[in-house]
Amino acid sequence: MRFFNIDSLTKGMVLARDINYFDTEKNTMSKVQHSEPLTDAIIARLKKSGVEGAYIAKVVDTEKMEHTISEEVKTEAVKGIQELTKGFIGGNITNEQIDSVNNTAESLVTTISSNKDVMVNILDLKKYDDYTYHHSLSVSVMSMAIGMEMGLSKPLLKDLVSAALLHDIGKIAIPITIISKPSRLTSEEFEIVKRHPVTAAVSLMKRNFVSENTFRGIISHHEKWDGTGYPNGLEGEDIPIFGRILAVADVYDALTSNRPYRKPAPPNEVIEYIMGNSGTHFDVDVVSAFTRRVAPFPVGAHVILSNKEVAVVLRNYPDQPLRPLVAVAETDKFYDLYHDEKCLSITVLGVVEQQRERPPVTRS
Repeated sequence: MRFFNIDSLTKGMVLARDINYFDTEKNTMSKVQHSEPLTDAIIARLKKSGVEGAYIAKVVDTEKMEHTISEEVKTEAVKGIQELTKGFIGGNITNEQIDSVNNTAESLVTTISSNKDVMVNILDLKKYDDYTYHHSLSVSVMSMAIGMEMGLSKPLLKDLVSAALLHDIGKIAIPITIISKPSRLTSEEFEIVKRHPVTAAVSLMKRNFVSENTFRGIISHHEKWDGTGYPNGLEGEDIPIFGRILAVADVYDALTSNRPYRKPAPPNEVIEYIMGNSGTHFDVDVVSAFTRRVAPFPVGAHVILSNKEVAVVLRNYPDQPLRPLVAVAETDKFYDLYHDEKCLSITVLGVVEQQRERPPVTRS
């Protein structure tokens, strides 16, 4: 049994003691019985009625991982990108293929914006092996979440998602021997890779297939805040906002994905890398929005802690995405890594299924 403050309570926790409280909606005294699992509705009532917390005995029926987007929307998105890729390879992009991508962008905006508090479930976006297509989908979802957090309007969000879906289409023009090369690229090969934002943006813009905002996002997604990026070496706010958002989402998904030239890094290490490069490679405001919206350890995920215990994630805190509320598997122990001072020395090392060799941060 342990006391949790009201902000640390989460669905599935079972009360160790009754809670008697004054229900401000019904204007009467009410009770939540011990041994009763908490629901979101009960927690909301307790919070509204001024209850400070509760004694918790255990957790049952832990929430399944929340899906950021439906399988139907994922399938639609990947199919649209695949069809557009075929057109790009053949030099014959059609209006129908562009319309498909725009419709996908609309679906993603509608789906994700319906939940203003959504946190992106990274593991849910990494269930596929085809990096080429699903990378664009993952970047789109993350970019959308960042854009929402930054207050972009729905028309701008749609343009942003379109830019994300299309941002790497120019890589189709790069020889597969370079894209899949398992060793470090030569300087000549890297110069070829660096052409892909321009190749994509120009090919799409010259036929008026995309908006100006989408074009600017695609062409600038490898620019860096300190001016060391490509293709134009833009610096600071001279980089279009879409490019600054795509840069963070693109690097995160690239470094947490399995590639021919390196193994994936744990999500927490990549978030630390991005935060460490905030203000140099990345826009500080974009990084801040990113860390509030992306859940490296989604609810329901099994994680390994620094004390070697395996735990289940019960709740994420947007202000501290690397320090969730967890329950040690098959025990009655909880660790509130954000609020409990006794847990300051405990960290999450990574998701159990993703404990891999630590890769060098090199090519994205």
